[in-house]
Parts: sequence; structure tokens; C-alpha cells
Amino acid sequence: MIISLGIITALPSSGSSFYKYKTMHGDLFASDTSLKSGPTFATAKADYKHLSAACPTVLATANQMVFAICTKLFRRQPVIYLFDQNSLKPLADLEFSGGSLLGNIYGFLNDENHLVVMDGDYKILYIEARNTNGNWQLLITTQFDLAPDINNFCQDIECGAIASVNPSSDGKIWFASERSLVGYLDPVSQEVSMLQIADDETIANSISSSRNGKVAVVTNKALYVLSRRENSSVQIDWSETYQRGDGIKPGQLSYGSGATPTFFGPENEEFVMITDNDSPRMSLLVFRAEPHGKRHPLVCKLRLFHEGNSGTENSAIGFDRNIVVSSTYGYQYPVDSNQKQLHKNQGAYFLGGMARVDIAEDNRGCHLVWNNEIASAAVPKLSLADGLIYTTVLHQSSISPFKIFNRYDFAAIDFETGALMKRKRVKSGIFGNTLQMAGDFVDNGTFFQGTLGGIVRIGK
Repeated sequence: MIISLGIITALPSSGSSFYKYKTMHGDLFASDTSLKSGPTFATAKADYKHLSAACPTVLATANQMVFAICTKLFRRQPVIYLFDQNSLKPLADLEFSGGSLLGNIYGFLNDENHLVVMDGDYKILYIEARNTNGNWQLLITTQFDLAPDINNFCQDIECGAIASVNPSSDGKIWFASERSLVGYLDPVSQEVSMLQIADDETIANSISSSRNGKVAVVTNKALYVLSRRENSSVQIDWSETYQRGDGIKPGQLSYGSGATPTFFGPENEEFVMITDNDSPRMSLLVFRAEPHGKRHPLVCKLRLFHEGNSGTENSAIGFDRNIVVSSTYGYQYPVDSNQKQLHKNQGAYFLGGMARVDIAEDNRGCHLVWNNEIASAAVPKLSLADGLIYTTVLHQSSISPFKIFNRYDFAAIDFETGALMKRKRVKSGIFGNTLQMAGDFVDNGTFFQGTLGGIVRIGK
């Protein structure tokens, strides 16, 4: 049953390009929405499977299987796990080569239920879950080696590890590296084209695509919208710098915007948005995806949250004219030996908070609809089927300096009002930490969520 959200007048069909591909952020637009309903809290139970691995990407297929892209805690080895939607027993697993600490967490599902990732050797891998007489295997059925093209292009420049891969609506596979190399592979012709969009900027978040072939990339200094020329080369359509602040805020993993850009609007392509890193308060920035003439692309700029609690590492929810942003300021991540200077203020306390913002009907400005004080510890996801935002809520212990008694609850929030409607205890302790990672909806009203130690399943 589709309920009215007051703002949603037409929903995309499950067979449209909107959901032809599945990504960490829901779709190729990075909308963080789903046509599926969330769990029924009255009958749902929460189960946890320890994998000794952090699992940032969880993707449910159309044939009731679930892929989890994880990183082993001790060896830092990327590994893919396969689950049935009704169980947390791993059916199969597959290790692949890693790149950077923040790399290899992005992948996507194509329309044939293949998981597509790029490994640390610049190879794009198509991974199929295959059942032979009851024995499941994860098999690399197709691979494209981009190393010769990338290494040739990067002879005189530093390109870095691949930070993200994302599909476009025409079937191309776009990728971005840590050192601002952006390009695509055409799987049919095997043509590869790329461009270094800046020589002094870095990329730490995923990229997104629009229905009409635009690709959005945010670096530590600017937002870029790119496309393919008629001669198949990559071009920058436009770019806008943003306020990057005076350092990495606590609760973020990189300097600059922490957000994956999101394409959204009544036709799912009119706007593109990010959040900046301004101090003392960040701003939501919404742009026209295709500016006309000399008109400036900015639709609105709105400061969010209050001083001392304003920053985010998460992509915002975007659908029609509506946006939901969560604050991750102060959220504490495990500090790697290579990230000793990650935060300028590790002692900040995580307060959380979420805000809904709506775009004006005339596309001139935006306004705050509601905000709340919910401490979201995961990437919030909006169900377009039941009108609820699903996330994991952190209940911080006041007696534990090491957070071993922190509690994590799965929660549903009313999209219309921002009120917390339901919550269910999931897990306590370090391994229950959802680390601002993204989960996914499954067909039977079940939700899978990655944690620092493994996977949580909420459902019947």
C-alpha cells in the first residue's frame, strides 16, 4: 500500500531507470529512498551475525539475496558475503584486492543481480551468486582491466586509489579516484575515457548520476557536474566551490563536504545537492543540475543545526522537492594508524539531529520544515511505501569512556513531522556500532544493516 506523504504525487516504477540499479545510497541518483516498506516492529526481531568485519555496503537483490561488502577488521581485506534474506548464515564469501582505507566500500547491483565493484588493481568485477545443487558460490563472471588505461593516463600525475564506482542510466560505469581522476567504462565497446578534474583536489565520497547522463562529483573544494561529449570524452559542464571550513570536523572522515551529491526533483533530475563544511555551521546547498545561460545554478543555501553540532558525513535523502539531512558532528570512528590527525577535535560529543528542508514550488529558495534531536548512527533511508525514515539510533552510555555500553536501536521516524515513531533494541557494545553506514530494505519487510563487527537483520 502506498500512503500519501503529502509531497509525493507520483512514484517511480520498480522497472524504471530510477531503480534499475541499486547502490549504497539506494539508486544511481543517491536518493537514499526505497519503494519497499520497513519492518513491522510489533513482530520483528533483531538478530546479529559477527563476521569480524565492518560492512559499509549492504545491497538486496531482486531475487531475495543480500550482498554485503565488508572489510576484515584485522587484515583490512575487502570481502563480499552472500546471505539469504531470511537468514544471517553466510552462504558464500569472496575476497578481493583492496585499495585505500576508504576505498572498496562502494559497489552496485545491475539489472541482472550482479554485484559490480572495482578492486585495488583497477579491475571492474561482475560478481554472480550461483547455486549448484544447494551449494552457493560467488563467482567473478566478467572483469574489465582498466589498469593499462589508468596507468597510461596517470604517467605524470598522481591519480590515487579508486574511491567510488557508480552506474549511469545508459549503462556506463563511472569511477572516481582519490586524486580527482573521473572517468567511465562502456562495458559494451570496452571504451575507457577519463579526465583529472583538478590537480590539487581530492575525492573521498561516492559519485552519483542523473537520468539524463549527468554525473556529480564532490571534491574537498568544489562540486562538479560532468557528462560525455559527442566524441565520448569526459567534460566538465559546470562547477561551484563551497565553504570547506578550517579543518576536518569531528564526526567526518575527510576535509570538506562529507556528502555524496544527490540528484533529485519532481523528475528526479532537476536539482543536485551537497552539504558544505562551513564553520561554525554547515549549509545545505541546492543547485540546478542544468543551469541555463548565465543564470547562477544555486537554488538555495540554508544553514542547518546549531553551533557546536553542525556537520555531516552522510548523503542527504532527496525526493521530489524534499530533503532530509542528519548531523554526524562528534560521531567517533575507530582511528586508524594512518589517520591519527583525522579530527581537529576528537573530544566532541555526538548529539545528532535531523532536519527536513523543502524546495519552493517556484524553485527560488527553500525552507526548514522540521528538525529533531534524534541521534542517527547510520545513513537514514526513506521508505516511499510507508512514509517512514529508517535508521539506527545511538543511546550513549554516561558511564563508559570506551563506549562499550552504548546501545543501538533500530528506529522509524515520521517523514511528515520528524517524530520518533518506533524503536527496537538491536545490540549494545563496540560491534553494534553502525558507524554511519548504509543498510538496505528487503522485499519481505526486512532490513539489513552493517555494523563495525558484522551484520544486523531486523525482520520476522
